[in-house]
Amino acid sequence: MLADLSQHLFEQLRVATTNTHGTGCSLSATIATFLALGQTLPQAVGAAQAYVHAGLEAAKGITIGKGHGPINHFFQPVAMRIRPT
Repeated sequence: MLADLSQHLFEQLRVATTNTHGTGCSLSATIATFLALGQTLPQAVGAAQAYVHAGLEAAKGITIGKGHGPINHFFQPVAMRIRPT
């Protein structure tokens, strides 16, 4: 079976915040999660990008310690659902 070799460009506006700690791990974990839920790779990357972007937006007004703080994971962009076993 041949792999889909098409290219996809993912763009997003920059969020003006220093709370960027954890963006790479959050992006990769979210991509893996959406893949496990059955999305295609482009769908999973797009959904993960939207999640991390929303986390950055939600972190703009938060100050935790000094330096670069974490993104805000504590919002609900997608309702959780139980998958049947």
